[in-house]
Amino acid sequence: MPNVRNYRTGSIVYFQMDKGENIYVLQSGKIALISTASGTTTEEREELKVGEFFGIKSALGNFPREETAQAITNSTLVVFNQQEFEKYIANNSRLIIQTLKLFSNELRNVHIRLRSIFKKGKETSNAYELLNTAESFHKEHSLNHAIYAYKYYLSNYPDGKNKDRVNKLLELCKKDNSFPEGFPHPKPEADMEEKTMKSENNIESTLTREGIADKNSPLNALYKKASEALSENELHSAITYFEELLKVHFPKTNIEKKLYAQSQFEFGIALLKSKRYTEAKQAFSKYVRTYTTGKYTKNCVYQLAKIHELEGDNERARILYHKVATLPPSDDSVTAKARKKLQGGV
Repeated sequence: MPNVRNYRTGSIVYFQMDKGENIYVLQSGKIALISTASGTTTEEREELKVGEFFGIKSALGNFPREETAQAITNSTLVVFNQQEFEKYIANNSRLIIQTLKLFSNELRNVHIRLRSIFKKGKETSNAYELLNTAESFHKEHSLNHAIYAYKYYLSNYPDGKNKDRVNKLLELCKKDNSFPEGFPHPKPEADMEEKTMKSENNIESTLTREGIADKNSPLNALYKKASEALSENELHSAITYFEELLKVHFPKTNIEKKLYAQSQFEFGIALLKSKRYTEAKQAFSKYVRTYTTGKYTKNCVYQLAKIHELEGDNERARILYHKVATLPPSDDSVTAKARKKLQGGV
């Protein structure tokens, strides 16, 4: 038998990206479904009416929640597990139709997104763009969509240059695993892209042969000074060194690029510790815009939320904390801190 649960105002029923098998119906009160699109801080809210079901797609589709469900007044919910819901729906034709429409709309949206890639220019191959789309779904942890797109790739390009990569990623999706961090870029599947890649590799080799190696980069010396100053809380010196380092607009090697990205994040930390909030927001925002899937992207969003909270803008802080709480992975310390903030009622 389904059970009844009561939620106080502000309580979270579940977070976006949580896994769960329960399906809910609003018996009394008000529930809001809150979601943020990947790579943005734009929040979408939908308020449910009494009698409406929610959590159906993720429960029946066995993929993470696509939104956060929060009680905006004291609310009472009827909670079904899958077996209870299936038994209930078997005698309710109206609900069967609504559920079928829900899943058919999702599939149609995937078709539309996949078809759109074939309307792009001829500079990149369709196979390559299809793979990028599939991996985009995977990185957003929309695993059912990613599985569909990966299978679509294998079906249409069985001899594609990235078929082994797609098979590996498809298996990860089937096991409910996130896109692997640090996974190498896919192989180019267009002649022009391949020539460009070879040209870039030749340039990198030439730089190394000429002795412009990463370990000898002047950026390393600057970063060492900046990092040491930050660790010793010599904030003025740290900021000065980071500013000088970040004036280099074209880091050459891969290690220099990573160091440059890390400096952008730590520059923001130094500014935040100095209570230069406006400049810190600019530094963290620049990192997020430049490195949308970077190592520190999630932490930057968290720091932005913290700054807005310090400035008294709790509404903006709450939106950003919610974004952090929904970004994969879901079991790291930054996520835990963001969820604690939300549960504390920012």
